Amino acid sequence: MNTRKCPQFVAKPSRMKAIKTLLISLLLLPLSLCAQQPNNLDFEAASPADVPMGWKTSRLTQPKTLVKTPDGEGSSLYLTAPFTEFESGYAYQELAASGEVLLKYDITARLRTRGVEGDGAQIYAYGKSSGSVLGYVQSESLRGDNDWTEVSLSLVTDSRMDSIRIGCYLGGTGEAWFDDLTFTRGEFSKQRMSKTARKYLREFFATVEPIALDRDEKPWKELKSVARMLASGAQTTADVYPAMRYTLGRINKHSFMFEPAVAADLNGSDLATDEVDPDLKYTSGRRINDRIAYLSMPAMGSGHQATLNAFADSLQGLMAALETETTTGWVLDLRENGGGNCWPMLAGVGPLIGEGIAGYFQERDGSNASPWVYRDGKSFERGNERVTTRNHQLSHKQFRVAVLVGPQTASSGEITAIAFMGLPYARLFGQPSAGYVTTNTSIPMSDGAMVMVTISIYGDRNKRAVEDRVVPDVIVAPEAEKDAALEAAIEWLEGEI
Repeated sequence: MNTRKCPQFVAKPSRMKAIKTLLISLLLLPLSLCAQQPNNLDFEAASPADVPMGWKTSRLTQPKTLVKTPDGEGSSLYLTAPFTEFESGYAYQELAASGEVLLKYDITARLRTRGVEGDGAQIYAYGKSSGSVLGYVQSESLRGDNDWTEVSLSLVTDSRMDSIRIGCYLGGTGEAWFDDLTFTRGEFSKQRMSKTARKYLREFFATVEPIALDRDEKPWKELKSVARMLASGAQTTADVYPAMRYTLGRINKHSFMFEPAVAADLNGSDLATDEVDPDLKYTSGRRINDRIAYLSMPAMGSGHQATLNAFADSLQGLMAALETETTTGWVLDLRENGGGNCWPMLAGVGPLIGEGIAGYFQERDGSNASPWVYRDGKSFERGNERVTTRNHQLSHKQFRVAVLVGPQTASSGEITAIAFMGLPYARLFGQPSAGYVTTNTSIPMSDGAMVMVTISIYGDRNKRAVEDRVVPDVIVAPEAEKDAALEAAIEWLEGEI
């Protein structure tokens, strides 16, 4: 992946006072000098097609996205399932950023939901630099039935960003209404941090600095100085989160954090030890013809052991059910796999990748390599068992595997694709992946939050570093009228083995 050079703030003690004065003066610039202003935030202006003026939409199937509010007062943005792909849809605006100063924006919205299940309804924002996402933040996600509820987020922008995107998102099923967004320049507090907040910020840096990828190249003094400014006035540990998120984004685009409630949910804290998450999305599959079976593996982000095992075992069971006497080819579709936990994915596809080393977490030069291993129905890291299955076996030992990847294939989805690289009977088809080919380790914080820090890159089974993204063996341009990547994969699989 690409390492971006960060703006340099001189950190010598003799100049820190001048730096702080400069930063404060920059932060007092009027909003009009800092970023393009969004428009139609109350959704009252409509195009002839009943789409909010100034807004773009993606993945939606409903023809109208501008509707009267349920209470009959004005109009609101309306999103509902089903969606064209990825089980989600959104509306957004893209704004030009100033690209010159460190700024904070506070964004709020009112949301109403009905029957929402899955990812939920939320607002989000991030900066962009030459197409890359920087500093992604999202509000609380609403699920179920909710009357009008205000949600909020804060976005920090800097000189790396050439534009800002703000959006309204619905993932899963149900209906959501969005209204009365606000987009205002936030102010950094001039008050001192509490002892609790200062201690927590020190805990964060003491945890992250020694292990971050390319740590010797990071401007830690400058990062700490900016983080202290972003956390100025913080009284609780939660008040420090924006500074932590910004710092993680500066360290690596793959680094991020979960707040305590989300971290607890991912770890399955509300589930019994042997209980499987009832909302778990399993791999789906079908027979394409007598010779070829198709598997579509979704993202999987749980940390709950029984749920991990269930995901992997279900995948192996599905493969056993789809296999026939004439099955000689498999399609593994990872195009909607945005990542999560790689260990159930590797265990699940174990019968296809075979026993032994499938890839590595490693330094850029191949040193400090930690192998990913599949053996006896289990996935391992450094000899430590991660996920176990009932070790389903395939009857046919001679087959081909076509792996489909694309720009939504990310992180652990990319790991799964890399596990097939170097196998003589496997080939990758589609478009280059998202480019999150780095290893994150999870670090629990003292208040229950979880920090995900990027510590290494991925290497294939031959320790060849995957530096930027997974590039398929066969590049297939997408076509509107057909699934060109799948058709190319089928054509190859139907060839002679």
